Amino acid sequence: GFFYIGEPLWMANLPAEEMRRLYGGLLDAVARHPGSVIAYCSADAYREIGASLLEEKGLVLRRAVKVAQNGAFNKLRGVYNPLEFWQVPRISTPPTSESL
Repeated sequence: GFFYIGEPLWMANLPAEEMRRLYGGLLDAVARHPGSVIAYCSADAYREIGASLLEEKGLVLRRAVKVAQNGAFNKLRGVYNPLEFWQVPRISTPPTSESL
């Protein structure tokens, strides 16, 4: 599966622990699907999902780039948003006699 997270909770005024609980539940659900990818684009100065939570839930950072998520606003300020691709590791199974 492929999931995009663009920090939908920032305007909800939730405490950090509540956001961690909510995002943790989402990440637990995604982590049950080996090979799944999360594309996570955070704000330039703040992120709702810490890298430590993603790693704690078993995801691995595969790529990270800076993007102009807010277009002209980013260009005017000269500050760009992190876009990260996190993946649930695939389960490797040993070959069986039937697959050889």
